[in-house]
Amino acid sequence: MTAATRTTGPLSAGWGPEVVRELATPSGRAPAVVTVQGPGGTGKTLFLGELAAAHERAGLAVLDAVPDEPTALPGPVAVVVDDAHRLSATDVARLGVLLHSPAARVALALRPWPRTAPLAALLAELGTARRTVVLGHADRAQVRGWARELLGEALSPALVDAVLAQTGGLPALAAPLLRALSRRGGGRGGVPAQPGRLVVPEEVTDRLRADLAAVEEQTRALLHAVAAGAPLDEEVLGEVLGVPPDAAVDLLDAGRATGLLLGTGEVVPLAARVLLASTPPDVTRRVRRQVLALLVERGEEPVALARRLAAEQVRDRHAARLLERHGEAALTDDPALAAQLFGEAARSGA
Repeated sequence: MTAATRTTGPLSAGWGPEVVRELATPSGRAPAVVTVQGPGGTGKTLFLGELAAAHERAGLAVLDAVPDEPTALPGPVAVVVDDAHRLSATDVARLGVLLHSPAARVALALRPWPRTAPLAALLAELGTARRTVVLGHADRAQVRGWARELLGEALSPALVDAVLAQTGGLPALAAPLLRALSRRGGGRGGVPAQPGRLVVPEEVTDRLRADLAAVEEQTRALLHAVAAGAPLDEEVLGEVLGVPPDAAVDLLDAGRATGLLLGTGEVVPLAARVLLASTPPDVTRRVRRQVLALLVERGEEPVALARRLAAEQVRDRHAARLLERHGEAALTDDPALAAQLFGEAARSGA
């Protein structure tokens, strides 16, 4: 069993100094191997940078890749490898040799998926020699601390809720958003009470759009499908994406590994908005209609999805029937809602 420390990414260099000092101490108490694990955007690269700087201050040479000749080290070194989940089998074999060298301190940053068989086997062999630091999404208290650091004590409480709601607490989104707002004086009034109404600076959405463009095509398609209203169901997603259910499970793992798919089953709202805005509207409509049909055919009643299609003036027989049925059910208890549902059913082709 490995020791694990859970923390979250910082806004500036020097965060988590006690953890970094412990992991970089030159004494024999420091672990020979540190693995920094977490989805994309949670601060792994930044943490490795802090650890590398601490090793350099301690007098160690720092390498940023597995050396070709791990048995011929020039002296005591720290080997700091980012994106270790992408290491080839050859690099993993060299890493295994390196880990037996008393002259090497090794730190690896990796996502929870993918995990190749050679790397998984090597990590399992390390046992108690490995110290694991787990990074994740920030909670409200952490976002509030970051906001205070950048915006001061006078920040609007609504701002914290708005940033957390829009970014899901993903450090790679929350930090740039807070920085951009600080440059505009966003913490001292002018922030609406409704989290969904926060005006996100264009520089933040541009950066997110570029990050999403770099995501593997099928993983991006999965994120778009979920943003459009698909549930985290491998059978539904498999049908929508045109892949077997087992492949859909792998794509779900890949989506979670980006940091943009939350434990709630939702895509980070800011990312969902960018995904939907950058996808042709007819593609999104087609996905929503397909998801609606699949769910209705297996006995579910996705009213929210049907209402979304109606709001877009999409004619769909499944949506029309579902909305009409729910309108009839609401007639006695909520006539106003019933009227809305009947109107939406009509727009859907009832």
